[in-house]
Amino acid sequence: MDTIKGTDWQKQIFRNAFFQKHHLDFSGGTTKSKYYVGINYINQGGLIINSGLKKYNVRINYQQNRNSFTYGVAFSANLIKDKFAPSGGGDNLMGGIINSALEEPPTVSHKLGPDGKYPTATNFLPNPLNLAHFMDVRLTEDRYYGKLFAEYNILPELSTKLVFGADSRNGETRIYQSSKTLVGSTLNGYAKINNATEH
Repeated sequence: MDTIKGTDWQKQIFRNAFFQKHHLDFSGGTTKSKYYVGINYINQGGLIINSGLKKYNVRINYQQNRNSFTYGVAFSANLIKDKFAPSGGGDNLMGGIINSALEEPPTVSHKLGPDGKYPTATNFLPNPLNLAHFMDVRLTEDRYYGKLFAEYNILPELSTKLVFGADSRNGETRIYQSSKTLVGSTLNGYAKINNATEH
């Protein structure tokens, strides 16, 4: 009797992911001043296909001393670009890629059909590869933080300090489902944008 090899859905959606981290900094100064500039970059591939995270960060610090007076500035800028794996929020149709991989029968093919999408066993359980390739969920978030300070030494044991700071965060989430997904097929494609701002 010939053995029929079915589809291993977890093997289809999971992968070995890479990780990259790069850091560059500069610092220096004199007896009365000092500075620091740091740049960071992180690229993290997701364990699920077509997912991953990128982070960018810049930091700048400067301080100047003049007799009894000290002042300076600190600034940080961050950018995050996150491509999510569709995680879903329930079972079956809304279950997400991992739930679909666990429930999709191994008898369903992992190859594209003539209609340009991956076949499904029922109209209630999406093929995880359709979610991986035809659904896109992305978060872009930027954050900026700045601080100015000034300090005056009145006496060796007594000083006064003034600090002014600002913090701003902006985020945008974009969700898109092609008409090749089960949910998208009922809406002829689906797109949504959410924005959030904090100051």
